[in-house]
Amino acid sequence: MTASQLHSITGHNGLRDIEAALGTSSYSRLSLGIGRGGGRTPLVDFVLEDFSSGELRQMEQVLERAEGSVNDWLRNLTTTTINKIAV
Repeated sequence: MTASQLHSITGHNGLRDIEAALGTSSYSRLSLGIGRGGGRTPLVDFVLEDFSSGELRQMEQVLERAEGSVNDWLRNLTTTTINKIAV
């Protein structure tokens, strides 16, 4: 998980829509990455496929660890908090 204030949309259509709705690219954001897969599966298919049972267990652990960071980020949106978040 990463937090940022300065970022690019890097081809992400959802972020492009958010920026269009806000009328600015200046906003804070939290990102939770899913990786890139490990085979010949095209990236778009990898991103959209269901989690395996092992990935679901891993996701539960990641979300538990991330909860405190998210709460801290929401309460104290500062550069220090952004730099501290790395799950």
